[in-house]
Amino acid sequence: MKFEKGNKYGTGRKKGSVNKSTLEIKEAFKDLLSANMEKLQNDIDAMKGVERFNAMMQLTRYILPTLRASSVEIETDKKEFDIPLITFYKTPEDDD
Repeated sequence: MKFEKGNKYGTGRKKGSVNKSTLEIKEAFKDLLSANMEKLQNDIDAMKGVERFNAMMQLTRYILPTLRASSVEIETDKKEFDIPLITFYKTPEDDD
């Protein structure tokens, strides 16, 4: 049977309403993290520099909203561009 205008039986959830299963999973995960926050902090503290940085970057995906990539088109007569260089240095802490 195809959808007909005015159908009141198959309307589904209202726009913006929360899926109860998803809400329950989020709450259970939040409780799990809250109960293990000290252990999680100790585990992160025990990591070395690069490993700790990578772990924190992975965790940010669950805290900060994901940004979409955007592109910018620039018309110019320049033939050369300066590209900034980011250099990471190893610290004595990383050898621990």
